[in-house]
Amino acid sequence: MSLSLAVRHALLACAFLVAAPLGAQAAPPAEHAFVVHGRVLGAADGHPLAAVHLIARSTTARLVAETSASGTFRLPMTAARTEQVVLLVALRIGFAAETLALAPHDTAVTIRMRETALTISPTEVRADAPLSAASSRVIRALDIALRPRESAQELLRLVPGLVIAQHAGGGKAEQIFLRGFDADHGTDVAIDVDGTPVNMVSHAHGQGYADLHFLMPEVVEREEVRKGPYDVRDGDLATAGAVTFTTKDRIDAPVASVRGGTFDTEHVLLMLPLGGDAAHGGGYVAGSAHYTNGPFARPQDYRRANGFAKWTTPVLGDAELVASASAFGGRWNGSGEIPARAVREGLITRFGVLDSTEGGNTARYDASLALRSRTASDRAWLLRLYAVRYRFQLFSDFTFALADSVHGDGIEQHDARTVLGGSALYRRAAALLGRPGAWQLGATVRHDDADVGLFHQQGRIRLDTRTLVHERETSVSSWAAYAVQLASTVRIDVGVRGDVFHVDVHDRTPSDGTVHPSGSRWQGVVSPKANLAVDVTTRTTLFVNAGTGFHSNDARDVVLAPAAATVLPRAAAAEVGARHTWNGGTLGASLWGIDLASELVWSGDEGTTEASGRTRRVGVDLEGRVRLCPWLWADADAALARGRFRDAAAGEDRIPLAPTRTLSAGLTMRDAEPAAGGLRVRYVGARAANEDGSVRAHGYTIWELFASYRLAQLRLYGAVDNLFDTAWNEAQFATTSRLPGEPAPVTELHFTPGSPRTLQMGIEYRF
Repeated sequence: MSLSLAVRHALLACAFLVAAPLGAQAAPPAEHAFVVHGRVLGAADGHPLAAVHLIARSTTARLVAETSASGTFRLPMTAARTEQVVLLVALRIGFAAETLALAPHDTAVTIRMRETALTISPTEVRADAPLSAASSRVIRALDIALRPRESAQELLRLVPGLVIAQHAGGGKAEQIFLRGFDADHGTDVAIDVDGTPVNMVSHAHGQGYADLHFLMPEVVEREEVRKGPYDVRDGDLATAGAVTFTTKDRIDAPVASVRGGTFDTEHVLLMLPLGGDAAHGGGYVAGSAHYTNGPFARPQDYRRANGFAKWTTPVLGDAELVASASAFGGRWNGSGEIPARAVREGLITRFGVLDSTEGGNTARYDASLALRSRTASDRAWLLRLYAVRYRFQLFSDFTFALADSVHGDGIEQHDARTVLGGSALYRRAAALLGRPGAWQLGATVRHDDADVGLFHQQGRIRLDTRTLVHERETSVSSWAAYAVQLASTVRIDVGVRGDVFHVDVHDRTPSDGTVHPSGSRWQGVVSPKANLAVDVTTRTTLFVNAGTGFHSNDARDVVLAPAAATVLPRAAAAEVGARHTWNGGTLGASLWGIDLASELVWSGDEGTTEASGRTRRVGVDLEGRVRLCPWLWADADAALARGRFRDAAAGEDRIPLAPTRTLSAGLTMRDAEPAAGGLRVRYVGARAANEDGSVRAHGYTIWELFASYRLAQLRLYGAVDNLFDTAWNEAQFATTSRLPGEPAPVTELHFTPGSPRTLQMGIEYRF
């Protein structure tokens, strides 16, 4: 896209944002409308309850609201006062539903909810207003409650159909697979924590690199999943989907835990509350330390330390200030991706190593400051600023003696950057032709200032510089969406998003007679979105979704590309699905398709640009949660996908490593205090590792068993991963390499072995 066209699109998007709220203000309120407001409190302690869903039902409307952090809500009604009864239903996971019958004069209410065993109500899923059958915050909150949360990796595994793989000794970001995408380390899956992006653009190792090791799973309150590019909040990198984590504002009591297990694994955690409630400032601090040697012949010596603090306080009457900070550091030794022939020929074992100098270190420091409205009402807003300081150094050796038979092919990837950014969000109720609706307006800005390099190394000593650049990358986005209840059973959500990027790359590579990336460039894209939900019955909803998204390319790709080249490859997607929910569970299914334009891909391992053709992916997602009895739940997530290059010849059109069949399922016992536990299985089918399928990535099935027992303030817990001690490959690639002494290169499967049977046991104490 040319600069003039990009600017023109951006101006149109901004003009739409300005006009939208004006149009909303001009819309007259529905005749005889009134407002129901009040608070929701816990029946046992009287504390305010946040994230309670309020559903108002009358003969003419079905409206939804959610309580704020202070437990308050405000629900503009379009039903006439002449109606005799309006039913107001309050719902929250872990609490018994409460229903009030409101007379026309009842506009201020207080609702008290009592805790109860976990259930799902059909209206609860509907109240969360999911954009598609595959997108539901409530379902993800249920998963967090049902499944163990031992690591940030486990949090990613909560996403139905998402597969992760580690291939550098534990400290490197996980490789992510979702909806037929090998998203590398985040190229096509956008991830954020409390509005701060996790993905690193134009990263030394790969575009969109998303390392979640800085996130402590114990501080996560909610995980929201949005598959496909259908939500206006999701922009860069959210082609296959987006995952958003929200941390807790406060904790009830001090928590200390320690666990240990096989392979010299040790983990300690401490969380301390800092007081506060809805009317007074407060928060908590948390810290953890982790160590493991892993199953490899060369000990990983993986050390990780995490810290997190959060403070929330009321300000300016109806606003709330939220400040948070985190610190993370890790280092490790890696065993790399080993060629299958090295194991077959007995050179090493499955857990052996060919280059004992692989490994790395990384650190991340975050600070965030947000100001948000406290009272849930027909107007809500949020302003956020964040800053990130990041460091990364990775030593790898994928091809051994392919390019340099004397010194070897070891590389070092280095990334040191500062990320500054902010966002604004405004939501306002606005009726359209007498039907309830709401505008959502937003904007973000992000600036990355990074030094990025690729070096040839031997024994972690640099031999020469392949690329070394200073990058400045700035992105600005704005969006507008309008959701309206067209009828009591029909909801539609339409929106448009505009993104503009500017990249500036300064080459610092010592002159070697070759062309290195340097220069600057503007680029922009506009992404329309549309979503339709129809309640076929009170328990069944049909969804239709369509939209476009994109992922940015590495800044070095962008400045090297010809003026006419596409540097913001667009993804066009569509989806149809259904969800059925009842008091004892929920079932969902969706049929989807995604087309991605041709793109230029920067290879961080080689310092070169590779062209990738147009692709098409289609698939089916299935998921279900069923309560078999008051204390036992069954769940299953299955995904089928088929991906092909659109312009390649038949038989040579497979997308390498694109997942085709995945399954995650389990039985979980809960609400049966003092005991809890479960059995889980995860399955990934075999798939092509290269375009013609001559190299295959092996499938695997892994079982996990976990249990806990509570004794007053003490909780004992344990888990066995890979219960049946399966020999499996976690990460797999078709790679051309040459071992020392080999006469010619060989292309075959390279892999990182998955862990054998692993046992961990721990103890947690709440003061």
